[in-house]
Amino acid sequence: MNFEQERAILFGENLIHFAKYVYQSSDKHILYDPDKFFRLTNLIEEYRLQVLGAEIVRINQFSWEPRESEHLIERASQAIATIDEYIENNMDGLFIFSARVHTLKKYY
Repeated sequence: MNFEQERAILFGENLIHFAKYVYQSSDKHILYDPDKFFRLTNLIEEYRLQVLGAEIVRINQFSWEPRESEHLIERASQAIATIDEYIENNMDGLFIFSARVHTLKKYY
């Protein structure tokens, strides 16, 4: 398996896991501000992070498709940059998610 292919698969899987982490932490209102969290979930739904992650994994699962893969990764990177900016601006209410976003930014 190509290094870039493995890297894309890991990035896609981590996108899926980040979205699931945000959705699963909706019942822990102690950790974050509910209004800011609602906007964060809207951003994740707007950019369809789970769908993007699943598509990146699907495309790269068996063979390396550089053009399609790079296009999807670019879209996901732009989404992560927007989400990161929102979390940075609202760090007091969303600090619990900053580590995951930082990890996603370092993949690509």
